[in-house]
Amino acid sequence: MCMKSPPYDFWTCMHRTLDVGPVAGIIFAIILVVDCLIFMFHEWWLPEDEFDKVRMHWSPERVQKVADEHKSAENF
Repeated sequence: MCMKSPPYDFWTCMHRTLDVGPVAGIIFAIILVVDCLIFMFHEWWLPEDEFDKVRMHWSPERVQKVADEHKSAENF
């Protein structure tokens, strides 16, 4: 259900975080800002288009088959 909802922009997240409470809201907002800064630094330092990505080539059926083979090999 949460994956179907649209993502919030930064300022909406900030307002919702500050609405948590007078003390906890400020603490959580600081954590949110630091987290965003770390993410922005990471995106600058290692851009997404510069590293290789794993291509998924296994189907769930293949994974189940290998898992079953592994279980049967352990039983011997």
